[in-house]
Amino acid sequence: MPSVVGQASRLSSGATRLPAPLFLTNNCSESPDALHQMEVLQKRLAERHDEFTFKMDDEPRGHKVTLDVGIINAMRDYLKQRLDEPSTIISTIEHRYKVAVVDLMILKRQKLGAFQLTKDIGADGVEVDMGGLGERDTFDNQLTNAATRQQFFDKARELGLEIPSLAMTGFFAQSFAERPTVPRMIQDCVDMMKVMNVKVAFLPLGVKGDLVKNPELRPAIVERLKMAGEIAAKAGVVIGVGNVAVCR
Repeated sequence: MPSVVGQASRLSSGATRLPAPLFLTNNCSESPDALHQMEVLQKRLAERHDEFTFKMDDEPRGHKVTLDVGIINAMRDYLKQRLDEPSTIISTIEHRYKVAVVDLMILKRQKLGAFQLTKDIGADGVEVDMGGLGERDTFDNQLTNAATRQQFFDKARELGLEIPSLAMTGFFAQSFAERPTVPRMIQDCVDMMKVMNVKVAFLPLGVKGDLVKNPELRPAIVERLKMAGEIAAKAGVVIGVGNVAVCR
C-alpha cells in the first residue's frame, strides 16, 4: 500500500522553507490511480527540491503494508538517521502540520488504548473509527454509549490529544454502491460527528469502488456521493472520500 514516512511543515508567511524529508513506498499491484498519484507526488517534491526517498515494492501484495526486507531495512535506516539528527526542522518552525493516527491501523479500533499508543508514537491525535459493518444495517459503534464516549474524551484530554476525525472504514470490506442502508450509515456517522464536535470524516468507496473495474456502478456511486454531500453540507461537516479500492 502507499506509505509516507517523514516530516511535513507549514511555515508562516515570509518564513524560509526548510526541507521536509520523506520516505515513500508503493506496491506494483496498486490501482492505476494510486500509482499515478505517487508519480505526481514525486514529481511535485522534485520540483520543490524537497528531499525524499522512494522504494517500489515489486512483490504484488495489493493494498497491504510491504514485507520486502530491503524496503523495511531502508525505512529503518531512514528513521534511525532522522532520530539521530538534531531536531532542527521541527524545533525551528513556529507552525507545523498535525498528524493523527487511525485507530484501526494500529489495531485499536474503538479501543481506549489507541490514545496511549498514539501518545507513545508521538502523533497529535486519533482518527476514531465508527466500527465494523458486517451484515448490520449500520456501524457497530460503541460510541453511541455516552459513558464510553466520555471515556474517550477524558483520555484524549489527559494525554493532550485530539480527535480530529471519524472514519467509516467498515466500507473497506463492503460495497458503498450496493449496500441498501448506506444513507442510514452516512447519517449515523454525521450525527456522531456532531455529538463529538468532529468536523471531518473519512469514507472509502469499498471493495467495488474501482470504477475502471466496475463501470456499471458509477451511477449508483455518484448518486450516493451526492446524498452524502447533502447530509454533510446540512450538518456543516466534511466527508473526505477515498477512491482507491482495497486489493486482495
